[in-house]
Amino acid sequence: AQACGLPAVAAALPGVTETVIEDGETGSIAPINEAAPMAEAIGALLADESRREKMGAAAAALACARFDLAVVAGRY
Repeated sequence: AQACGLPAVAAALPGVTETVIEDGETGSIAPINEAAPMAEAIGALLADESRREKMGAAAAALACARFDLAVVAGRY
């Protein structure tokens, strides 16, 4: 989703919070096993096009910076 310029909403699982989503910048992190906060985060993104576009652009930049083939290959 992020590589396509979409902000993601995910549960606060290990790896997600450290690597994939910067909460409030590239997407939203919701508490594990709590549907209401996740639904609220999704609803907030759907309701605010400007925020969604800004976060989506930041998500795409983050995905490219961290997961581009050249970047990942360079780690090995």
